[in-house]
Amino acid sequence: MKKIFYITSFSFLLLFLSSCLTTLYPIFHANDAIYNERLLGYWKCVDKGKNISYMEFRKIPDDYKQELSPDIRKISDKGYLVSRINSKEEITSQHLVFLAKIGEFYYLDYYPAEMPSQKIINKNYRNHFVKVHSNYRCDIKDNNHFEMKLFDKSFLDKLVSKNQINIRHEVIDGKNIFTASTDDLQKFIKQYGDNREAFGDDITYCKPYYALLNILYMKVFSIFIISILLTLTSCVTILQSLVTHDTIITDNRVTGKWLDSESNNILVQELMSSKFKEAFSEPQKSTYGDFTSKDSLLYKALCNLLPGK
Repeated sequence: MKKIFYITSFSFLLLFLSSCLTTLYPIFHANDAIYNERLLGYWKCVDKGKNISYMEFRKIPDDYKQELSPDIRKISDKGYLVSRINSKEEITSQHLVFLAKIGEFYYLDYYPAEMPSQKIINKNYRNHFVKVHSNYRCDIKDNNHFEMKLFDKSFLDKLVSKNQINIRHEVIDGKNIFTASTDDLQKFIKQYGDNREAFGDDITYCKPYYALLNILYMKVFSIFIISILLTLTSCVTILQSLVTHDTIITDNRVTGKWLDSESNNILVQELMSSKFKEAFSEPQKSTYGDFTSKDSLLYKALCNLLPGK
């Protein structure tokens, strides 16, 4: 008996194979396939274990099309070659993928593509293996995000063990392999496509540059908030030091023009003239007493903003 062949790579891909709808036949007919250019390019994913992985969607190259069945090969221009890439920028697996709308939702059908390292294996040995399809619901949020909803293995196993589904399947090495026809698979998918219990964890993919922009945005926003808080704190400290009655003195030595060595700006300081007394004496009188024009120094720039000059 032929064994079912899985192309696996590290724990991330094992998660996919243990949480997907595995079928012997594709879940789509040729007229169900949809090509969406928004899926093209690199996508980044961070799983619950903080492991980073990438996927690249690109059009199927000619030398990969021979791996498709004759009927699917006719619509190969609607398919994708999807490469999984680890954090070391190494390709760990490749699949021939088709997007199809079944019922109200979109699904991705993954079919293993042979990598160069696998093509050198003895052909007689490879003939003892049969490739299968792994399928996931796909929700495209926008140009920068899409989610893959994984079929929950325990949910599928429960349906099978209780004979609640009338669909052909085989249990091989403890895994349910659905051997039903494409039409029967689509009926099954339509029946459970909107059942939240039928799906496990969602995996969100985003464009790498978008993820980087989000990180930069959060850092800039954090710096901005901290700067505001520091500024407000500094302002409070300055106000408290200026309005303390016991610390206000008058010193003619600080009047005149001063050069800031760092910014090369000229600072002008002069004693407050008597005509500004009314602008300050009234609010200060109620709290801090009635100061005279000789009780404080102001910047020339501030004086220019006051009325009556």
